[in-house]
Amino acid sequence: ATSNYIQSVFIEQVLDTTTGSASFVTLLTQAVTTIAGSILIIHATASISNTNTNNNQDIQIVIDGTPARGAGSRVSAANVPQSMAIVYRKTGLSAGAHTILLQWRTSGNTARCRPTSLLNEHASLLIEEVTV
Repeated sequence: ATSNYIQSVFIEQVLDTTTGSASFVTLLTQAVTTIAGSILIIHATASISNTNTNNNQDIQIVIDGTPARGAGSRVSAANVPQSMAIVYRKTGLSAGAHTILLQWRTSGNTARCRPTSLLNEHASLLIEEVTV
């Protein structure tokens, strides 16, 4: 099968940020306008730390308000980044505008994403639109 590359959109966290939320909150937001019959391939990565040990940290991709896929890690040492990645293939979207979110949460203390302060902490979202 031949595929056609339509577009790619990239966003990353550029400022240091934190959350203490046990519920998912938005870390990154990206709008994308698709054509009929296309496929979105979504890549999300994060390297985040926590101020304390023994906490769970989770990320999830949300498409138009609906959670699609998640990943998580358990913090084994305070202030040491934990890395997570998600790749998700979404079919069946209607043509038009869509909103893709990367959300995060922590089970305790403070989760941190500090790309300004530390090279090894980040969050990024790459969205590729293709047809098959």
